[in-house]
Amino acid sequence: MNIKIILNKKIDIYKQIYSYFKEEILVERLKINERLPSIRQVANKLQVNNITVLKAYSLLESDGYIYKIKGSGSFVKNISLKDTYPLQKPILENFKSGQIKINSNINFASATPNKEMFPTKIFQDIISDLFLEDGSDLFIYEDSQGNLDLRKNIANLLKTRMKNITYKDIQITNGAQQGLDLLKKGVIKHSSTVILGSPTYSGAITTFSNFCKIKTVSMEPDGFNMKELGNLLESVKIDYIYVMTNYQSPTGYKWSQDKKIKLLNLAKEYNFYIIEDDCLSELYYHEIPTSSIKSLDLNDKVFYINTFSKTIMPGLRLGYLISPKKFIPVIINSKFISDISSCNLSQKSLNIFLENYYDEHLSKIRTFYKNKYQLVKSLIYKSKFLKVEYLPEGGFYFWISILNNLNSDLLYIKLKERGVSVLPGNIFFYENNNSNQIRISFAAVSEEEIILGFKIIEKTICEIIQGRESVYIPLI
Repeated sequence: MNIKIILNKKIDIYKQIYSYFKEEILVERLKINERLPSIRQVANKLQVNNITVLKAYSLLESDGYIYKIKGSGSFVKNISLKDTYPLQKPILENFKSGQIKINSNINFASATPNKEMFPTKIFQDIISDLFLEDGSDLFIYEDSQGNLDLRKNIANLLKTRMKNITYKDIQITNGAQQGLDLLKKGVIKHSSTVILGSPTYSGAITTFSNFCKIKTVSMEPDGFNMKELGNLLESVKIDYIYVMTNYQSPTGYKWSQDKKIKLLNLAKEYNFYIIEDDCLSELYYHEIPTSSIKSLDLNDKVFYINTFSKTIMPGLRLGYLISPKKFIPVIINSKFISDISSCNLSQKSLNIFLENYYDEHLSKIRTFYKNKYQLVKSLIYKSKFLKVEYLPEGGFYFWISILNNLNSDLLYIKLKERGVSVLPGNIFFYENNNSNQIRISFAAVSEEEIILGFKIIEKTICEIIQGRESVYIPLI
């Protein structure tokens, strides 16, 4: 075995030893249950103190890369990103909602909309007028179901796409994530079984994991693998199925009309409910608006979740949930228990924006993001190491395969060191998956950052493959 180390580098030697073995494990040059060289062996070869190597091995063990057997040595653990980063998964998920700042110069991980497109001046004027008109009334509690005018306005926006939806069916939420949380609090039980796509939005995995029973069905470019789903429905009682029908995270897939109808028919036949997350449907780039499963729902079997975080501003923290009618009282109660109501000022200002500015704003952001979409697509096509098998028609995401079967966890780590953030494929699978895929979002980055970021990605992959990242010192 060769160990890479640079003795004059301004990084502690034990950290360099740690990084070397971590990489060897991630790229599977060190196999599961393979024995590592002894501490003395490494120390003698590198001419360092045993304690230095011991510190490196202890860190590898605490981070979940290796395990020790007393009297026998240290061995490679069966790991995935989920195992080795117990705190990383929720941190990665926060990239999407912008709850934390990412320590990187180029952020392909975040799906937070670009601040350049926030209609801040319009909202400043709207809020100023509201203060003059309503004053302190803006800061009283609003109805738990949501501001009446806002709910009527949303129902009006939906009327051409969803028949028979009225303001009485709409529950205002603090974004799409609260829609999932309200279902978990009031509708879904610990004994429930929920089907997720594989892969799927990692926020859904986080929400339902360790709460209820989870089953998965493989994703195809036009929706679930229906044969796989049918076999599962025959063998297990399913209560809920979670789907992102339009421009799914992470794949960008869009469900076909045929599969939407088939899923609704199965919901009626097997008596389960569909949870439809449709937060990106307005961001289409081919001038063809999408449809939702809810718009086809004749048997009241669909919970429909949407948000204004992606199309307007995430800081508004406003979205909505449309439930089957029998669940509406339960959802209202869950909302009251959670936080009583959403912000009155935000709801009233959003209502005015929807009435007067929303259509024009949507047209602007579609053009803005389509330009970045085209740029990312062209850079992928030019790449020697990246491949995309499905071109999304909207949304923020490209689901990219890394050629040479390079482990996406390793690439994630190396890119993070170089100031570029992506999301490794493993976090989008409920079950362990040694993915060679990454999700790249172009939502938050400028065109200049996209071009530079792809250059760094290409260079990093090339160096990993060619093993040129640092000097090799042979280790017997």
